[in-house]
Amino acid sequence: MNSVHSSAADPLPLSGLFDLSGEIRLQLDLQPECSGDSCRAIVESVSSAPLVLRCLLVNDSTAVLRPGSVSLGFQIYMPAETAVDRVFLQGGFMTGATRLVPAVDDHQTSAGFSAWLDTRSGTSILGGVLDHGRADCTVTSHGTGPITGTIRVDWEGKALQPGERLECPLLFFGTGAGLSALLEDYAERVAATMGAGVCKPVESGWCSWYHYYGRETFGEVVQNAQELRASPVGDGLRTIQIDDGWNRAADRHEPKDWGQWAAHPDKFPAGMRDAVERIHGQGFRAGLWLAPFSIEESSDVFREHPEWLVRRCNPKTGKIEAQPTDHPTVYQLDCTHPGALEWLGQTFHRVFHEWGFDYAKIDFLSNGAKPGLRFDASATSVEAYRRGLKAIRDAAGPDRFILGCGAPLLASIGPVDGMRVGPDVGGRWHFDLDMSGWPSGNCSLRAAAIPSLWSQWMHGRWWQNDPDCLLVRQRPSSFESQFFERLEKSFSGMGNRITSTPLGLSDEEAACWSRLVWMSGGMALLSEVWSELPENRRDLLEKCFPPHNRACSLLEWHDAPAAGGLILRDHPLTLGFFNFTDGPVRPEYTDALPKLPLEAIWVERWSGETCRTQGDPAIFPELPPRSGRVWELRPATADFR
Repeated sequence: MNSVHSSAADPLPLSGLFDLSGEIRLQLDLQPECSGDSCRAIVESVSSAPLVLRCLLVNDSTAVLRPGSVSLGFQIYMPAETAVDRVFLQGGFMTGATRLVPAVDDHQTSAGFSAWLDTRSGTSILGGVLDHGRADCTVTSHGTGPITGTIRVDWEGKALQPGERLECPLLFFGTGAGLSALLEDYAERVAATMGAGVCKPVESGWCSWYHYYGRETFGEVVQNAQELRASPVGDGLRTIQIDDGWNRAADRHEPKDWGQWAAHPDKFPAGMRDAVERIHGQGFRAGLWLAPFSIEESSDVFREHPEWLVRRCNPKTGKIEAQPTDHPTVYQLDCTHPGALEWLGQTFHRVFHEWGFDYAKIDFLSNGAKPGLRFDASATSVEAYRRGLKAIRDAAGPDRFILGCGAPLLASIGPVDGMRVGPDVGGRWHFDLDMSGWPSGNCSLRAAAIPSLWSQWMHGRWWQNDPDCLLVRQRPSSFESQFFERLEKSFSGMGNRITSTPLGLSDEEAACWSRLVWMSGGMALLSEVWSELPENRRDLLEKCFPPHNRACSLLEWHDAPAAGGLILRDHPLTLGFFNFTDGPVRPEYTDALPKLPLEAIWVERWSGETCRTQGDPAIFPELPPRSGRVWELRPATADFR
């Protein structure tokens, strides 16, 4: 057996068997892949508990080499009584599969890292990389014991000059007695490696999008700010966020005008500086939406600076041309081009310092991280993307808030203050667009709820989690209905599926989302017009503000694939149970810390209902379909044994 030493720069063989913890063993096999001559690989030990390895690729030849990828094959051997029954998958993008899934023999693919859990013993194992800022990484695994898999770092043919060394992201394998603590420990290690820090107050407020869908005007923004200031939630809100649509006509939705970041004269006739002053006058901070890495072909940037765009070789014509995004008239900004970076800096200097915004939501960020031909051919897509984020951060300065959205999640750690961690919400519980890239659906509460719950360990370590907006409506706004009618026309082959899926939330559905957003402690932006809500739906929102400032963790309750729990361990001990399925589930508390009294009395924070639990595990009342409950331990039973 090859031993792993704690001293740095300790050369190791390219394959070997290592102790992870107790009887858990790890078999590694490193396989660098280079074009032309082979690269020489060096593996060095950084630590043994947890296991951290450094891999270097060395070009000993006289020619330029272009590493395609580095693959680390692994097998994890566990004691005979331990068998993995759950796998944690991390989505690379906000609509990806971030969740705990049943273990299967088929291959499971995860972004950056993956974790494996035996729910019977609580044994958990995590493997991946610690630095996500230089290259894309995926982890593929299958089996339940042993677990077989591959960690692959994609260098995209990055040039390696003669005599040059290329250091790969640090490889990490750790174990723990439970998934939650292991994920949190991993998040803290990644934060330290990538320089992430979270110190700003948790953001709360109002967003224009999910009521107006891009058709709001200056007057409507100000009216909502006034209504909210006078409402019971007014003192719990910080920011009024003007979302997509401020730079285009109210009756026009194509072209998008992305890249042409100026106020539309019909909607904001006095300009954005005036809008900021009116919002500030109501005692709120002002936020603005932009899509900085997306360039519409009708914009001046597209016409005047084609050299600022990511390019491709057209497979049909063989010509080098601008590379479109998923939208055929929107193109990718090349964040390695000096001119494009200067334009980004000027754009956000205007937003923050000339117009006076305190906050920017930057959306469709993945358009800055897709492969293609760039000005700096030595940069990976991830490195190019982070140069663009840095230009925005530098223009903003340290005090203004930057919310990322539509982003490659792991590659965004560090420059942003907040991050959307799940798909769009909408005024319905579930909406399946039947697209493999959206495994939870989209434009619905369930689609946002599942990844929001399973991304809890990111919050407060990498950024403030943004679960997306609070919606509690019983019926859609006219703008929402019109939006989905237009969406239906743009999706061919779907018949009337979009408009036939009912809009409107039941009492349980609206309350489930309200409870989850509050319990998670992340960003809380409502997107309702206060005066249009009935009293019972306003009551739901009143309990969401202000956001609490308590540490919230995943609860080790993993019985149902589409259900989960959160815990606030400080006083009062608070447990949140959430059921995203269409059938009832009965939640249990089995965590070792803190221990509960033999008999405990709980109060549900929203309804005032009480329940009593006895013994270990503590069994709580059955959760109806599409529901949540937040139970606070009554002080009379708060003396833990």
